[in-house]
Amino acid sequence: MLAVFTTPESAIADDVLARVAATVMRAGVPVAGCLQDAQGAASGRSTRWLRFLDGSAPLAITQDLGAEAAGCSLDPSALAIAAARITPQIATARLLILNRFGRSEAEGGGFRSVIAASLDAGVPVLTHVPDRYRPAFDDFAGDMACWLPGDADAVLHWVTAQGLALPRSHVIGGIGA
Repeated sequence: MLAVFTTPESAIADDVLARVAATVMRAGVPVAGCLQDAQGAASGRSTRWLRFLDGSAPLAITQDLGAEAAGCSLDPSALAIAAARITPQIATARLLILNRFGRSEAEGGGFRSVIAASLDAGVPVLTHVPDRYRPAFDDFAGDMACWLPGDADAVLHWVTAQGLALPRSHVIGGIGA
């Protein structure tokens, strides 16, 4: 009930999750969670946004630390707000999709509680884990996780294996068609 994948670039993972979410939602499956979007900033740094799958207003999750800043610009309070917005959605969802298990989750925060709440409710979880956070994820998930190839067709096969019906055209070669 917990599927994860890794890709060489976050942008690829964001694309895979967006394509899977769109396909599953088009099939009428109730989905909770969020995807990440980035918009370039004049300073050369990007502002990262979470786009909620329930259609509610996006949320900026980065903070402007100034042009000379070299540290992580993720805003922990924004991530806490996102987790609080997603958790109630689990009650009516058949699938939870989260943009990633990253630094905040590796450090014990972020979406860890959302993942746990979803699994407790029997709602399957799909997320991306960057390679550098795999040891922390493995500590968190133990042997619960199913590691998938980082492509949308493989992920959609996992979705159907969870009992979430998708038309056959959406599962085999149907991505992007």
